[in-house]
Amino acid sequence: MKYFIITITCVFFCCTVSAQTYSKLIKDTDIASTLDDIIGTRDVLVNTRIFVDKKVLQSDSLSKYFSKADIAFLNQQLLAFKSATWKYPLFKRHTLVNDNEVKLDDANRPPKIVDSFSVPLFSIDMKRIVVIKAFFCGLVCGGGASYIYENKNDKWIMLSEYKVWAE
Repeated sequence: MKYFIITITCVFFCCTVSAQTYSKLIKDTDIASTLDDIIGTRDVLVNTRIFVDKKVLQSDSLSKYFSKADIAFLNQQLLAFKSATWKYPLFKRHTLVNDNEVKLDDANRPPKIVDSFSVPLFSIDMKRIVVIKAFFCGLVCGGGASYIYENKNDKWIMLSEYKVWAE
């Protein structure tokens, strides 16, 4: 009986740990609900490809919003990144599409704006994040930036944007 309980505990622990798809440190549900809240009610498609930029944490503006311990934790999360694509089902209110599914019209525009996101990197207390958001609205239309958000009263509020680019 003792060995049975130990075996069941090990199996449960292994299944729980391996259930994390995107980060070894942050729960998938926290990642998904945060991105759902950031996107809000906008009618957009979400690209299945996860936006990755290892230089996202190379900014002087981070120290204005994050402690040294937070920045170290952000770096740990960046190193603990696990998957290059968002998996189904992830978002409650938004549709995932891959690049092949986006059909352009005669003006080279998709039917809806397509947003791409990095995995959000959380502060130690889970109240602030760094995330990269990019958008695609046609062959010569798009852009993005790195953003810092803070969770106030269960709503993510943008505090800052940096490393902005546009087509």
